Amino acid sequence: MAYKFQLLDMWRIHDIFHVSLLKPWVASSTQQKPPPIPEVIEGKLEYIVEKILADRSTRTSSKKNKQPGATSAARTSTHKREFYVKWEGYGVEHCTWEPEANLKNSKDAIQDYLSTKQLVEEQIAIRKSNKARSRTS
Repeated sequence: MAYKFQLLDMWRIHDIFHVSLLKPWVASSTQQKPPPIPEVIEGKLEYIVEKILADRSTRTSSKKNKQPGATSAARTSTHKREFYVKWEGYGVEHCTWEPEANLKNSKDAIQDYLSTKQLVEEQIAIRKSNKARSRTS
């Protein structure tokens, strides 16, 4: 005996499962609700960004092709910005560092984070200057 499931078209797995692979669902008071299903945008699964918690700049280096007559290949380095993302419907243990290129549909979350970060940095600078003034007085 087997059951046929209705699966998303993008799931490229067989939709029929033998009963020996299935078990009944039992409600539990300690069981958390399942995380939300990601949205399908332009044919790809996309999770919703709840909030951006931090950012960092990562450096990658790579060798350029060796030029004729050169003794060694030149190295180039690039800096990429990454954001530490809290995903909607998931706990903090599921936060991930994502390159900015992966967050094309989350411009509002990035802008909110950068605005908040700028305000905090300004407040820190004001406090430091106030402390410096109070020490010299």
